[in-house]
Amino acid sequence: MTTAPHADAAAPLDEVVRGTPGVGTLYRSDPLLSRIVASGTRALQGAPDRLVLLDERDGSVTVTATIGVEQASAAQTCRAVHDAIAAHLRRHGVVDPTIVVTVARVVE
Repeated sequence: MTTAPHADAAAPLDEVVRGTPGVGTLYRSDPLLSRIVASGTRALQGAPDRLVLLDERDGSVTVTATIGVEQASAAQTCRAVHDAIAAHLRRHGVVDPTIVVTVARVVE
């Protein structure tokens, strides 16, 4: 799903999200069928498997991250993840992305 010119921005997104305070776990963001097809394609291309998705279509960029929150406010953690992704993308020249952060699990 990641295409040029912002493919370089996708590589460290997993680390950006994992490094955000409150994030305990990072989950796959793609649906099962897409995951199966994409995994086969990545294996053939020798590309790394990523949990945070960056999709670029028709000049717009969408990033999707699914997280588990540990010992923190889910709302504050989502905002922090959003802000960390947005800052990372700005450094790579991506302006006005759509960023979707989903909480799949909360551990108190």
